[in-house]
Amino acid sequence: MKFILLFISLFFHFILLGQVGSFNNAKDWKLYDIADENVFQYRLDTLKNFSYQLLSGDTMRSFMGDLSELPSNRPQVWMGAYVATFESGGVTRKIEISHYGGILYDESSKKHYKIAEKRIQEWLSYIRKSFMNIHMEPAIK
Repeated sequence: MKFILLFISLFFHFILLGQVGSFNNAKDWKLYDIADENVFQYRLDTLKNFSYQLLSGDTMRSFMGDLSELPSNRPQVWMGAYVATFESGGVTRKIEISHYGGILYDESSKKHYKIAEKRIQEWLSYIRKSFMNIHMEPAIK
């Protein structure tokens, strides 16, 4: 009986908390035409001056569903990054997306996250293609 209760408890824990809370209700994802060494310095109000590509809400929910929070006591290695925003609870939030390793940094929560290991290449491919689309399609500004 204890085993069954433990199993049910763990099942609901993973179902309810499977997705990192910061991204549960994220929508209106935008990837900006910014990929330089200053990505961490751009403010939200500055981003309106850059072209952007809308990202698929379904695709982003899929990737964010496998997201895990990284320990705050370990520094993360960045080798270039993209800038994206999303809306959650009526507030626009900015994140930086590493060019490598599937690492994200949410400026609002000041937390680092990582895409599931098995999906990193798929993630990086999606983000790179979306970034390249900014230059191929009529840009949104």
